[in-house]
Amino acid sequence: MALTYPQIFLDSLAFTLKWEGGWSNDPKDPGGATMKGITQEVYSTWRFHQNLPEQSVRQITDDELRAIYYASYWIASRCDQLPDKLATALFDFAANCGVGAAVRSLQNLVDVDADGILGPKSIVAVNNEIDEFGQNMLVASLLRARSAHYAQLCTRNRGLERFLDGWLNRVKDLQTLLLGESKS
Repeated sequence: MALTYPQIFLDSLAFTLKWEGGWSNDPKDPGGATMKGITQEVYSTWRFHQNLPEQSVRQITDDELRAIYYASYWIASRCDQLPDKLATALFDFAANCGVGAAVRSLQNLVDVDADGILGPKSIVAVNNEIDEFGQNMLVASLLRARSAHYAQLCTRNRGLERFLDGWLNRVKDLQTLLLGESKS
């Protein structure tokens, strides 16, 4: 029996999957073997916790894919406690860069201890920021922080520069989706 997910999660996942594509095992990508954005390591860990035998991530089912993205990225980032636009922006950031990196970026924007865990203090700070400046302002700031994160990754590892244009195009597409504007 397939689980039922909130529509905002399904819409956010559709955006993410548009950019994650299918099978990849690029030797220059530190993620290694990946299917639709799920790495072999993440898939193996998830199957282990489900008491399922290990298998290639190439065999991931749509139900497994949704369950992993929901538990490991949507819920882990506490997107279920955020307004829709911010939830979508944070989820896609987490799916592409890891929950810790995405949450730390958001925490830095709302001036709380950037520990990578979106706890109660962080949620209050996010809501205060939205109350003061609006959700769109916080989303735009998070997208800028994400672009800066990619630049830092490429500075630390020049081999990642080959992915930079694609990453930045993904951010621009997300900005257009969420804010109705493109980032030039």
